[in-house]
Amino acid sequence: MHGIREDATFVGRYLSALRRSANRSFAPQLSFCMGSYLALFIYEGLRKLRSIDETLAQELSSGAEQMIVRSRHSLKFFEDTKRGLDGVRSAFGEEIIPAHRDYFVGLLRFKWLEPFAKDIGIYRYDDRVISTTHSATFALGLEARTISQDDAGAQVRQFSEEYGQYFGRLGARIDTHQTSFPDTLDPIAFSQKVEDLRSAKFYPDTFNGDSTPDLNAALVLLLGHLNFITYVVAPEGSEAPQSYTTFKIRFLTIYQVVRSLSILRDVQAETLRPDSRAVIDTILQHPASISILRDDVRPLRNTLMHYGLDSRLDPSAVDTSAFIRSLIAATLDENQADQFFADVDSCISVAARSMNDWFGRPTLRRGR
Repeated sequence: MHGIREDATFVGRYLSALRRSANRSFAPQLSFCMGSYLALFIYEGLRKLRSIDETLAQELSSGAEQMIVRSRHSLKFFEDTKRGLDGVRSAFGEEIIPAHRDYFVGLLRFKWLEPFAKDIGIYRYDDRVISTTHSATFALGLEARTISQDDAGAQVRQFSEEYGQYFGRLGARIDTHQTSFPDTLDPIAFSQKVEDLRSAKFYPDTFNGDSTPDLNAALVLLLGHLNFITYVVAPEGSEAPQSYTTFKIRFLTIYQVVRSLSILRDVQAETLRPDSRAVIDTILQHPASISILRDDVRPLRNTLMHYGLDSRLDPSAVDTSAFIRSLIAATLDENQADQFFADVDSCISVAARSMNDWFGRPTLRRGR
């Protein structure tokens, strides 16, 4: 319950910050980035509440519930047991990309312009990709065909209201005196307008090159989450680095990114070019990556993910006044807490730097 309420309070501060006039210009871009984390809080929170206090649980509309399930599982990336790596690639290559392309082609007045139709929007912070219209569709749990539905906007607004009701019941408050990480950001660093491109041109110029556009699309999803936790929800923001929700967002994301890269290397190594494998190896072989993927760290991941203390941890060791630190101490050892915080930050830094470089290499190599 402490973790559930901590996340709800965080969401209240976050939404309060977005209401400030100085932050409204980039609120939609942050919403694309935060959507899957809000879904995680609701999905796992409702599962726990129904077993603890049914009066606090909220019934969701079937549409909102389905969207939340898809969005929450999107954070598993390639480790999603229902989709797997092939399923994520198919979601982009066979569903999202064609649906968006067909929609924008359909808007053209002259059919001869079809090869030039721009069907993907890129969102950046400080010139780094934090989301795309394709990534947002996947991360928010939207169905690929939603883009062509006339009532899509109304549906999303309805679901957003249900999200808000959930967090409000658990203590989230809209109060403009509250501050959160959006207050630390530079509005000018966000894309001032959507960078519209042709996905058929964009994806082959990224990551693993023109032989795997669907994989490249999936890797752009990982890159956006990495840049979000590195440059947007960063430790130097108004949320302390050891605060529960900030650490949770950053740790769970980097954990799943590194796990996903490990799966990619082990399962589909034959699809990777030598330079791609070299980048992945650089990330996976870094001492900080090895540290956070150790077997004895798994109970911490499970505890943060599911709002329930892993059975391998001692409940008496948990102190809600120093929540994250005590959870790490219960998982590892009090003497290892500072080093573990440093390892998480180091792993995020190395992975973000490596993937941003990998993302741009094909374009740079071709002299464009």
